[in-house]
Amino acid sequence: MISFLKGILDSAQDETIVIDVNGIGFSVQAGAATIRRMPPIGHEVKLYTYLHSREEGLSLYGFYEQNELEIFRLLIGVAGVGPKAATVLLSFFNPEQLKITVARGDVGTLKQAPGIGKKTAERIILELKEKILKIIPPEKAGLSDFNSEGNDALAALSTLGYSEAEAQKAIRQVLEEGAATNLTSAELVRAALKKIGG
Repeated sequence: MISFLKGILDSAQDETIVIDVNGIGFSVQAGAATIRRMPPIGHEVKLYTYLHSREEGLSLYGFYEQNELEIFRLLIGVAGVGPKAATVLLSFFNPEQLKITVARGDVGTLKQAPGIGKKTAERIILELKEKILKIIPPEKAGLSDFNSEGNDALAALSTLGYSEAEAQKAIRQVLEEGAATNLTSAELVRAALKKIGG
């Protein structure tokens, strides 16, 4: 397993970075976000790497920061999400944005990434939400104001295509009404939809 590469940057273009490590050129697949952060050609660079094995051969994926690699590993563990889709997500979102989006169950935001459809976004959230919530505190994800029913309702509204801000506002309005304290998530969704509908 190659954990990282440290050497001289030979080239960085077309989703491929070539690093000269003691005279050996390593070709590393990378997303746009990583390529944008490369130093000028000829300067030293360090990339955290993941070696992906498939029938066609081996591919090395590189990341500027270790936390990007950690999220990449989580993403490719989701059924139907390969290294290319994971790289696209990490080019569209920074690691913190991605973690918060998944923790909130925000399908609408997640599927804005190129090539990420609704079903893939829902699968990512289904499989990773609990894992992400173990990494980041709920308050950082903006979930602390709601109980579990409120969080489920927020996720459901996001799945329906409403923005995070719009869904949160509607749920807060419902929860502020005295009779709304014991509503189930389904009842919360119905009441919130009425608020959104005006």
